[in-house]
Amino acid sequence: MTAVGIPSPSAKTPAEAMGSSPYTITHQARLRTARAEYFRMLGVGTPSLRLHDLLSPSGVRVSDLCRSYRPSSYQAQLDTVMQEFAWRHGIWVEGSSDAYTHLVAFVYPDAAPERLMTLGKIYLVDFYLNDTIGRDKFAHLAPRERRDAVRVVERIVRACESSSREEATGLDRAHGQALAEIRASADPSWWKGFVPLWRAHLAETHQDRNAAATGRVPTVERYIEERIVYSGMAHAVALVEYGMRISLDRAALSRLAPGAEGMVDRLGWLCCVVAALSNDLFSLEKEFVDHEADTNLVPVLLLCEPRMTFDDAVRRAGAIVSGYLTEFLDTVDRIGRTEEELRPAAPQLAATLAVYARAVSHYVQACWSWQTYTTRYRRNRSIFWELCTPQGRFDERT
Repeated sequence: MTAVGIPSPSAKTPAEAMGSSPYTITHQARLRTARAEYFRMLGVGTPSLRLHDLLSPSGVRVSDLCRSYRPSSYQAQLDTVMQEFAWRHGIWVEGSSDAYTHLVAFVYPDAAPERLMTLGKIYLVDFYLNDTIGRDKFAHLAPRERRDAVRVVERIVRACESSSREEATGLDRAHGQALAEIRASADPSWWKGFVPLWRAHLAETHQDRNAAATGRVPTVERYIEERIVYSGMAHAVALVEYGMRISLDRAALSRLAPGAEGMVDRLGWLCCVVAALSNDLFSLEKEFVDHEADTNLVPVLLLCEPRMTFDDAVRRAGAIVSGYLTEFLDTVDRIGRTEEELRPAAPQLAATLAVYARAVSHYVQACWSWQTYTTRYRRNRSIFWELCTPQGRFDERT
């Protein structure tokens, strides 16, 4: 079983050639102006934007795409396991961790129950780090806290590379246990592909990634490639295979269906992009306004296009996501046709391909379903209609 669809961060990627431009005082002023434009939009009173309309591909309602979707039926059991694990290791964050118990059940609805519980544990570690020393929090840490945060990440990264663990804290023990459970139950070849993705996410995410700190403004293309890594989507999509206990024979796929391996790779990449960039819109106010972070597609667009207004940038970000979603749906259809062509000669391979495509599709459906269901991004006042309305039942989403 291999971590299909996601390029290794150690491999050469287009991001290396995409470049960036120096961050200047003009960029700083542009971000201040954009925040002022946001507050003017907010002051209108009635939300002026609907995420549903921004993200829906042409002729398709994103809510219709997700209508048949349902999260895992093991959510209640998962809640219990994750809460006990987090409290035991001291990594429960009040007001945040409860949302993650639901998230795991949403993005891995087809996972085997025992593996779903393990997935919940690695997510708790990931989001504890995100909510304490993540990219939008790091800039606000005191100097000593930053140094401590760097040491924490370095220690955890080392634990990925060695069987010996520096279990100095509950966080270290939680991380060690989660990784040990995954490694013990995973196919060795899949594990070999997974570890670099997880390690890169840990190393790249937990630092000040704002343009003022890095001294550069990334192009939109480079931002997207980097966002896949530090959003955690690369390893999260790889975990789809782990949760499903599936093993896609890539060599046989390439031999029996030329071009299919590239489609599978593209499907995984598109899933990463749709998930990461749709989250940029849902978390825009939390990151760009509350925490003054610019590691988000909307401020990146503003920095790259000086004449663009804040409203323009939000709409452009939505168009980018809906464009990738359109390509994702097209790729799913193409893989479906390939599966039908493969079925007579290689029924098992065709079945595995269909299962993988369906599981990745469920992940994309979960992006809309969970983000409109959770209270994590809701606010008393928002420019987005979905984020300032009371939380409804899962089956009442727009």
